[in-house]
Amino acid sequence: MINALSIFRPSPPFDLPSTLASWDTTCTDHLVPKFRGKPKRKDDPAVDAWLKLVKEGCIARRVPKAHRPDIAKHFMGKKARSRVLAVEKVMRVVRGESWGWRWKETPFGTG
Repeated sequence: MINALSIFRPSPPFDLPSTLASWDTTCTDHLVPKFRGKPKRKDDPAVDAWLKLVKEGCIARRVPKAHRPDIAKHFMGKKARSRVLAVEKVMRVVRGESWGWRWKETPFGTG
């Protein structure tokens, strides 16, 4: 009976900083390389392959979907991250402050 009532207990908030601190680009489990946005370089993965690696790591660490864009931005290089932030800035001006990433058309949407 007590276990049945535990489903009504709110889940603890997700701790993004500690997750990022424990998961860096050298982790042997769910390795996620830095994404620099230069697909012609041999050490830079394609976007779809990189997003799949991020998604698999997020699922393994039970990262809520709302935090996956922040995780992905953490693993981006400086130039790639600045491009994404510029897109976000434009989208918020065009669509309003309530705009946010929706990952329905990417590997993030299916997990």
